[in-house]
Amino acid sequence: MTGGEIFYKTLPSVSRFSDCVRAESYQPAPSDWIVVVADIEGSTKAISEGRYKTVNMVGAAVITGLLNACPNHELPYVFGGDGATLLIPPSLRDAAERSLRLTRAWAHKSFDLTLRIGLAPLEDLAKQGAEVRVAKYEMSPGNELAMFTGHGVELADRLIKAEGSPYRLEDAPIVGDPDLEGLSCRWAPLNSRRGQMLTLLVHAHPDLDPAGERRLYSDVVDRLAEILGDGGGAPVTLENLKYHWPPKGIWREVKTAPRGKRLKKFLGVTFVSLIVWCLNRTNKSLGGFDPARYRNEFCAQSDFRKFDDMLRMVLDCSVEEAAEIEAFLEKEDRAARLCYGLHRSDRALITCLVFSVEDNRHIHFIDGAGGGYAQAAVQLKDQLVAASRTG
Repeated sequence: MTGGEIFYKTLPSVSRFSDCVRAESYQPAPSDWIVVVADIEGSTKAISEGRYKTVNMVGAAVITGLLNACPNHELPYVFGGDGATLLIPPSLRDAAERSLRLTRAWAHKSFDLTLRIGLAPLEDLAKQGAEVRVAKYEMSPGNELAMFTGHGVELADRLIKAEGSPYRLEDAPIVGDPDLEGLSCRWAPLNSRRGQMLTLLVHAHPDLDPAGERRLYSDVVDRLAEILGDGGGAPVTLENLKYHWPPKGIWREVKTAPRGKRLKKFLGVTFVSLIVWCLNRTNKSLGGFDPARYRNEFCAQSDFRKFDDMLRMVLDCSVEEAAEIEAFLEKEDRAARLCYGLHRSDRALITCLVFSVEDNRHIHFIDGAGGGYAQAAVQLKDQLVAASRTG
């Protein structure tokens, strides 16, 4: 691989989330890289039908399929609830397009959901005054989350969603199945321990300059830490992390296998999940699986807060803390410093990407139940439109 191709692998990491809103934590992505954006068309309707867990599964499948299609490459990505954003070097474009097309066909056949997918070169985004800068947040050794700033991924999202976009990856006949090995949803929803699961999106007001944006995001992160105290509202804890058997989401995981192998997948998931359930209840180890260690890793390696040209968070709050957070955001909104969207629920959902339990290579995507991120995005979009009209 060339130096540009290992950009993300060699990117220095930060270990404090507060550093993820600091300019010095970011480096520009190579100018020939490409932004991949995928989201589910009509996700709001699917969520209103109670299909929010399936929506999460399909969004995570985009990441899983692309990572599996590009082995030996470390690629930055962000899970967005009903979709995902990734960065790839140009050498992986063909492999990425094939994986994305296969995942789109799988989502439609398996769940009757339509994935909208596009690829936007950074060179084109730069011509419109946007860039993509990347930071790496280390949750634990070997498990990192990517963070994006520079308004490049935000512009790519708008360009790809535009009607008739030349960046859209249109339908084309394709044969095969995506490689979704590692994608699972066996853990029970996370019940709020403190009262409410608050799904939050915070975006700087369109009129702020770059320095003002940095101050704003730093102020928000600091204020949330003041309100929530130790733990920062982490929704995944040892107290509410539950493994039930049989897993309610087993049918979704079975559908990640090719049609001719789904019976084998069902039997395998049923058997393995029973063993894991027994080990979790008895707290006994087997082979390379130590349930106590895994639960601790699980808590540390959950993506409940991230940054991709906006703050995305799922926070476990008391009713009073949630009200205080909303009052703070409303005050900052009136001061024309930010726009926001939020959604309240009593639970959060987990979708897992597990490549190796023994080697501690697993990430857990968190979203508020009832369509947290997608529902919050509706309010945020309305506020951004109103801010642009008055700006």
